[in-house]
Amino acid sequence: MSDSLAEINGIKPNVYLADGDEKEVGSKTSNSKYKCKRALDHYYCTCPAWRNQKGVPTESRTCKHLKELLGDKYEAARLALKSTGTNDTGSSQKKAPVSKSKTPAKKRKKVDEEEDEEAAGDENEDEKPAKKTRKKATDTKPTSTRSARGKKKVEPEPEPEPKDEDVEEEEAAEVDTNDELAVIGGIKPKVYLADGDEREVGSKTSNSKYKCKRALGHYYCTCPAWRNQKGVPTESRTCKHLKELLGDKYEAARLALKDAGTDNAGSSQSKAPVSKSKTPSKKRKKVDEDEDEDDAEEEDEKPAKKTRKNAADTKPTSTRSARGKKTAEPEPGPESEPKEEDVEMEDSAEVDASDELAIIDGNKPKVYMKDGDTREVSSQSSSSKYNVKRTWDHYYCTCPAWRNQGGAPTNARTCKHLKELLGEKYEIARITLKNPEGAAAAAASSKPKSAGSAKKSVEVLLANKWDLETGADPTGWWISEKLDGVRTFYDGEGMYSRLGNPFTPPKWFLDKLPKDVTLDGELFGGRSKFQDTVSIVKTSGSPHWKNIAFHIFDIPSSASLPFEERMDKLKELFGSGGEFACPEVVIVEHEEAKDKDHVLEKLKEIEGLGGEGLMLRKPGSVYEPKRSSTLLKIKTFYDAEAKVTGYADGKGKHKGATGALICVMESGKTFNVGTGLSDKQRKNPPKIGAIIVYRFQELTRDGVPRFPSFIGEEIDKTEAKDAEIPEHRKGVTGGDD
Repeated sequence: MSDSLAEINGIKPNVYLADGDEKEVGSKTSNSKYKCKRALDHYYCTCPAWRNQKGVPTESRTCKHLKELLGDKYEAARLALKSTGTNDTGSSQKKAPVSKSKTPAKKRKKVDEEEDEEAAGDENEDEKPAKKTRKKATDTKPTSTRSARGKKKVEPEPEPEPKDEDVEEEEAAEVDTNDELAVIGGIKPKVYLADGDEREVGSKTSNSKYKCKRALGHYYCTCPAWRNQKGVPTESRTCKHLKELLGDKYEAARLALKDAGTDNAGSSQSKAPVSKSKTPSKKRKKVDEDEDEDDAEEEDEKPAKKTRKNAADTKPTSTRSARGKKTAEPEPGPESEPKEEDVEMEDSAEVDASDELAIIDGNKPKVYMKDGDTREVSSQSSSSKYNVKRTWDHYYCTCPAWRNQGGAPTNARTCKHLKELLGEKYEIARITLKNPEGAAAAAASSKPKSAGSAKKSVEVLLANKWDLETGADPTGWWISEKLDGVRTFYDGEGMYSRLGNPFTPPKWFLDKLPKDVTLDGELFGGRSKFQDTVSIVKTSGSPHWKNIAFHIFDIPSSASLPFEERMDKLKELFGSGGEFACPEVVIVEHEEAKDKDHVLEKLKEIEGLGGEGLMLRKPGSVYEPKRSSTLLKIKTFYDAEAKVTGYADGKGKHKGATGALICVMESGKTFNVGTGLSDKQRKNPPKIGAIIVYRFQELTRDGVPRFPSFIGEEIDKTEAKDAEIPEHRKGVTGGDD
């Protein structure tokens, strides 16, 4: 398992909590109840005992309720594990909120468990701030004659600055005492913003309004002055609106704190996308996942078709027409900012100030797209239409020019449609940010040159399907989970897909692997997170690589040894006490099959946990770099019906015939299905309005079938019927896609 808290030094918790899970625990000495919650590598409890450990890092805290829930021995092992890596973080936490003499208890009537419970319980739910009973921002902004922003009569309070403390103390019960920004050098902000909170601030010189938002250790403002500080790290920026909201003295203290620690951060950012050895520039005809999912994978990577307006409505020919949904109302104004600011300000309410793609080196996109947004763009040279989609820190286009840039990381690709939609200058800045070493070529042309690495010839062991009725007797075979990740071959220097295309993991990731062996496994981001995983592993320098682990199931450099001996070699390298043991590298677990019923029970168990299926490995088998009967895969599929609404043109060998059927589900979702169509059916496909049967593995997060395959036509039905599938087979979000 990739979860570092599932088992520590052989000790398992009494109750296993996955990330986000919580349990209610009752007090043994009162009627109080507390919530114990797992968040990443921490456990939280809403009891006062847990919350009042100010000098202890969050991940190293415990309490009697956690010990009762998880077990004394487990907690002792967990704290021992966490204490080995908390010296730095612990010291930083201690320095930030120096709050020994600033207890918010001044405003509390009690400090016993019963009184503290409710506020703490609400605050810890999903890591959100507690429900606020505080006044509106216009009431709580202190000592400012502009705090009302014109919504109410201005009531200036020309109090001396030290009285800011009174306002802060009014909300002291809601302040997280472990928050490094709650108090800095003894100075508190005029208005305390918890992570995610935002306030609206009015301009002193115009009618403009801006949003000031807290995100982790930063404050953001949507004003041009904040956004255009190109050379300043995000956490070290300020502006007159933040100074007005938080206080001049507080901002001076905060910038002094942040400036002291940004040198390394800045350099690491510039070094992150190290992409020297990446990139074949030949076209791909297939994607890189399991062989029976090639066509479907290609559809899964594409943004789903949306029933949006034509490109004529959304395609911007200028920074004004980009908004297209309403009559343009230019507001030239007397401002001296660049003209692009006018467009940004038009949409300021929709722009996420913490979004790294909202503005890059002072360049804004013509059309701002949030994560998950899709636009349809028309070709300027044909009648073709393409979908442009934003996913995390990438933009995708369904045009061939974008898809065939095999030599560029996914987040550093562009095409003429992206340049037209987002703007040429913006795209150059974005490509430079995402792939500095290959930026010039990528920005200058829709077909970027290779960054220096040719496509590699990769030969790996491939599986056959296990047939429940006629398949081999699995007794004695080795069972493992079929991971829902991306197949990866490591050659001692770099990582490659099954088809030989290079992946671009960060250097720190590759440094955790030995250089004298070859490894076969999967880059894996967790169950039901296939889409997230694909998005991450095709990027260069993305911070989301921290969510990926390399799950190894074989060592091809020892191919002639029996399977069991090869697994022993992997355990010597990466197992407990191994030279290369680390959380980022995981050996896939195997257990011996007792009989067919055991295999089926295991399949049900894994699928119930959200897993994809099972793999069976023949005992004593050698590693064969080809499709082999010594490796079998087992997955559950579902059948459903859909109505044909159109056809997608075929390409390559199917040119001139039907490439895929465009279908609509009972739910109203649309999708394409091409896999399973015979040559005869492609020339004479089911008629529009016909009901077809298709088979699929699960639903994507957009609610459409993943890897659909055409089965046949229903001649006696007029309405489609969706499959009934369990919740864990429905799309699950794992970061934002």
